[in-house]
Amino acid sequence: MKSKIAVQKAVKPRRTLAKQIRELVSTDIRAARQLAERGRQFSNIETRLNLYYQSQHELKQLTSGQKKNCPKGYEFIGVWREMRKATNIRLIEKYAEKDKESLIKVFLDAVNVHDSKIVFEIGNAIEFLKTDRSSDRYRPALLTWKWILDKHGERLPIREVATLIGWHDMDSADGFSQLRGLCVEIKFPLLRSRQIRKRKPS
Repeated sequence: MKSKIAVQKAVKPRRTLAKQIRELVSTDIRAARQLAERGRQFSNIETRLNLYYQSQHELKQLTSGQKKNCPKGYEFIGVWREMRKATNIRLIEKYAEKDKESLIKVFLDAVNVHDSKIVFEIGNAIEFLKTDRSSDRYRPALLTWKWILDKHGERLPIREVATLIGWHDMDSADGFSQLRGLCVEIKFPLLRSRQIRKRKPS
């Protein structure tokens, strides 16, 4: 009697959310941030609608005087000065109008060709973005700051990163090893800690 040979099926490695985010970081950081924040990538309609909501929110904050100032202790960051320049009302108005026109065009194009599927997609996107469900506590903020810092060629020490994103353990005794691991995953521009050599007694 021939012995039976157990044949094991090849098990595909599980594509966890963290792995998907890592894969996206180098090619599309905005999509990576959306994935971290909402648990899945946005469709084209959702992306357009999200941009529209963001620009309208930004414009409302600026015109109402609610725009937040630079976080205390971060005035020295050249990045923040650039961000303040970029948040003038005229520029935001320009982007807001562009995002609105883009969304209107999608809707009218669908109406003109009787494409009810796109109209339903817009409705579903509104419902999806109406809910505030964050899939990840820290990665969205880390990815936002990575994009800003990479753009301006700047780096931050790990403790300052922890302060910026509201890390849960600011008294970390292990040098923020968990946070450092998250930063390594997404290639966050960390400033290396300076090693202080102890002087030998003379």
